[in-house]
Amino acid sequence: MKELELVKEKINKFFGSALTDKEMAKLVKTSPDMITSLRNRDIEDINFGYIEDIYSAIANYDNTIKQQSQNYLEKLKNGEEKVFYIKDKYNIKTNKETQNKHSLYRYKSGDEYYYGVYSDDVSAKGQVDSRKNTDEEILKAIEKEIWGCTVEENVQR
Repeated sequence: MKELELVKEKINKFFGSALTDKEMAKLVKTSPDMITSLRNRDIEDINFGYIEDIYSAIANYDNTIKQQSQNYLEKLKNGEEKVFYIKDKYNIKTNKETQNKHSLYRYKSGDEYYYGVYSDDVSAKGQVDSRKNTDEEILKAIEKEIWGCTVEENVQR
């Protein structure tokens, strides 16, 4: 029963993501009109065959996110000073308390660079970065932060 709840949660997150109906349709291998229809239904009312297709598409999307996250991590580790903002379906995400923008970043402090994720969604402290965290922890934070979102590159700060 708990597994079914996790499936429902993941499908609801997928349908609530910043992906367009066209992007989802490509992943699920159906029409954008069908995705629009599915997004507007309660999950309990969706045909089980579609649930299987959607869940399979989510698994493929998870793999894509893992690959993108690895690419972002490499850009942050090896690039210049840079910021990538995280955008949900409508706006750049901001921290609830500070209103600072959620971001993937690489900054310079003195002669040293550090990189990481700024978001209250990934840490109670709002930040996971190379000064205190491993690359694996940063990678997991990037995956969590960009899932269902778009990433916009910003100019150097």
